[in-house]
Amino acid sequence: MRLLIFTIILSISCKVLAIEIVSDPEVEDIIKKMSEPIFEVAGLDKSNIKITLIKDNNINAFVLDTGNIFINLGLISETSSPVEVMGALAHETAYITLNHHNKIAEEIREVIKKSLLPTIFSIVYRIFNNARACS
Repeated sequence: MRLLIFTIILSISCKVLAIEIVSDPEVEDIIKKMSEPIFEVAGLDKSNIKITLIKDNNINAFVLDTGNIFINLGLISETSSPVEVMGALAHETAYITLNHHNKIAEEIREVIKKSLLPTIFSIVYRIFNNARACS
C-alpha cells in the first residue's frame, strides 16, 4: 500500500513539478560507491536503497520513503569535493534511519484529515440545506 501511495505521489510530483529523472550510469556508480560505507554505518542494506538523480540545478537532496534518495544534479555540480556529496548522503541516510519520512507523512495525513473533514461536512450541510429549500 505504501509503495502504491509513494508511486502515485512521485508520478504526480514529477508531472506537476516537471521533475526530470536523469540516467547517468557513471555518476550513479560513483555515488553508489560513496554511499556504501554510509549505509553500512547506518545499519542499512545497500541493496534496499535506490539513489535517483534529478535534473535540477538547485542544491538539494531528499528522501520520500525508506528506500529512495533523490539527489539534484545541482548539488553534485556545486560541491567542491566528494566529501560534501557524502555529507548530503549521510544527512539523507539519517532521515531514513530516524524514520523522518514516516513522521512527516503522518503529519501531512493529520493536516489533511483536519482540513478535509470540515470541508466534507460543509458540502454535506449545503447539499442538505439546498434539498430542504427545494422541497
